[in-house]
Amino acid sequence: MTIKRPKVLILDGHSKAAAESLLALPACCELHVAGIEPDCLGFASRRAARRLVQPANVTALREWLIALDRNEHYELILCCTEASLLALKADALDPQLRAKAVLSCEASLDIALDKQRTLDLARELGIKTPRGMVVTATEQAPECVSYPLVVKPLHSKVPGCDTILAFDVRVCRDGQERRAAHAAMLPFTPVVEQEYFRGHGVGIELLFEHGRPRWWFAHRRIHEMPVTGGASTYRRAIEPPAPLLEAALTLLIHLRWHGVAMVEFKCNDEGDYRLLEINPRLWGSLPLATAAGVNFPLGLLKLATRQPLGAQPRYRRGMHARSLVADAHWFVQSWRQRHDPLRVASLRVGDFCGLLRPLLGRERWDLFRWRQPQLWWRLCRDALPRAQRSRAARNARANWRRLRDGWRERRIRRVLVLCYGNICRSPVVAGLLQTCARDVEIASAGFHAQAQRRVPLGWAKVVEQTLGLQLGGHRSRVVDATLIEWADLIIVMDAENWRALARSCPQAIPKAVLLGVAAARRGARQTEIADPYSLDETGMRPIAAMLRHCVDNLARQRSAHA
Repeated sequence: MTIKRPKVLILDGHSKAAAESLLALPACCELHVAGIEPDCLGFASRRAARRLVQPANVTALREWLIALDRNEHYELILCCTEASLLALKADALDPQLRAKAVLSCEASLDIALDKQRTLDLARELGIKTPRGMVVTATEQAPECVSYPLVVKPLHSKVPGCDTILAFDVRVCRDGQERRAAHAAMLPFTPVVEQEYFRGHGVGIELLFEHGRPRWWFAHRRIHEMPVTGGASTYRRAIEPPAPLLEAALTLLIHLRWHGVAMVEFKCNDEGDYRLLEINPRLWGSLPLATAAGVNFPLGLLKLATRQPLGAQPRYRRGMHARSLVADAHWFVQSWRQRHDPLRVASLRVGDFCGLLRPLLGRERWDLFRWRQPQLWWRLCRDALPRAQRSRAARNARANWRRLRDGWRERRIRRVLVLCYGNICRSPVVAGLLQTCARDVEIASAGFHAQAQRRVPLGWAKVVEQTLGLQLGGHRSRVVDATLIEWADLIIVMDAENWRALARSCPQAIPKAVLLGVAAARRGARQTEIADPYSLDETGMRPIAAMLRHCVDNLARQRSAHA
């Protein structure tokens, strides 16, 4: 007699939660992995029986899932990012398909995905939350009387037709950083401004079955990136603090939760806390829960297949998990920002002693298994482009500190703007900059080997509608040594352009700068401008707005010193 293997679809294969689910689900499962990129992290695992490319668009993803499940008949569908969650959360979806994703009702998910609605509900239930307000436009925001101030998007992910926009939480030290945060987020989403509550992050992870709590787990963030507060790079399994566990249970029971969720808190040394948000899906620190003994992906499989969950698992308090590459970055940044009063944790001798914990069996590296090292090696390999982007940003900042006075004092007279193809970003920046800085000679070019290419029609339409700039007559130009030598300043769009310039003409790097670096106000993190070439018009609009914002800031620096 042939025993049917449970068939599981793991979405968002680029995420760490998806990769950990591949390792955590039992060997009897047939695992299919889907990712937006054709070479995502999850595809590296030998456990992936099938590798699929999922649509980035929410509507297209929903239709793709319906058709795929009709053929494959999955027992479980795992959502590992908000993109797939948005595709499956609609109550109007076929109930059988929705049950395979083990999701709460749409109304509960809508509250969990909206930070302000989450906090409003928590206050009604007597749960401590940071004081705050929603801001929809900079001119409507009242003067802030107390800094630092936390500015976060109302929704962490904002769907477009062919892309999902993601925004980071920012800790603003002054009005200038606050305005920079508004400029980066408000064109695309309202923001929530909150009081800054000093403390360490604590996550209470839970598995619910139709409104009843079944499993729970808790961890404390030891290291966070950025060092002023963010995702954990190093964390420890803990006994859940009673007030936090009670608050998380109260909130999710009220929502009649079903499936997994992580309720995030900030907690100080005196035991006081504030609720931050609900993460209504599998989370990035999942490897710690699995290592300590609470296998949430397995719990979801049991719920989807109507198997008994069993009692609350006993897990190892004091177990640690480290994202090795990201935590190495934490050590570097903690040293560089050792005098920053807003850093969550200081670099201490104990942090170096903690590197010995793997020898004692009290620490696991995220995604590392002795018998299946492929995912871990791939995670390390993927960190190299991030390191290269960081290096490009650092070099660009150093260059701009040296070149900035020449720009402000109008000694820079010739500017070359570069992007890959010279049909999207660089002609827009050159055109906008020419209208703002009429005393500067502007030229644009690209690294693509073919010249005389036209601007894509969709991009030309968006630029004309949103920026009032006509690109119909533009034809691409290939950068050459003559142009490089002619320029006093070279502006590039992203780290890939930076590397291309360094390879073709390394002597030009000292006069090169990333547009996002030159145009940034102090504290702004935006350093690269994405290429809109493969996007539809909805996805192109935020990039056009960002280019306008950057050029305006760059021109303002010149006019301020006229």
